[in-house]
Amino acid sequence: MSNNRQVIVRVPSGTMDIKHVQALIANLMKQVGHQGCFSGFDINFRQELEFTANLTGEVKGLAGIGLG
Repeated sequence: MSNNRQVIVRVPSGTMDIKHVQALIANLMKQVGHQGCFSGFDINFRQELEFTANLTGEVKGLAGIGLG
């Protein structure tokens, strides 16, 4: 059995520059109690996408979160 622990991070739609990504990862490591390394963690970044649908089947992305 693997000792890896899965960590899921949901990020907003859009792009982040490298400094923001580095800060995110540093803060994440503090939260899981391992500030110095990623060993033992399987980190999965998921981009949040949210949509609404009406009764006719029309689908729209939520402002700032989805694609449209």
